[in-house]
Amino acid sequence: MRSRTDGALTGSDDEQYSEAKFLQVKQVIERFRGREGQAEIGRRWTLKVTDVRNWFVFAKLQLLIVTPLQKNHVIEPYVDAVGLVHNPEGRASMLRNLAIEEYREEKARAVH
Repeated sequence: MRSRTDGALTGSDDEQYSEAKFLQVKQVIERFRGREGQAEIGRRWTLKVTDVRNWFVFAKLQLLIVTPLQKNHVIEPYVDAVGLVHNPEGRASMLRNLAIEEYREEKARAVH
């Protein structure tokens, strides 16, 4: 199913490409209708390919978001860790990696 829908949102001006995708989708629809003598196999296949959880390959995702310190509250609910860059003398930057819980604890201590 994934290969049949690749490029569906971005589109293509290539008429041959569009026709090929149409034929692939047509083949899937015909398979949904079932094949004679293979009702149970067809039913299991249909359940598998129509369950969107099977369409994606999941992997651990790491995303770098760069934001000024005063805007951390915007991203804080959505991240597991933060990296804080500190450059007290303007010569050598230092990076501190903190789990979001550590960051919140330090932030709370700084306020009190």
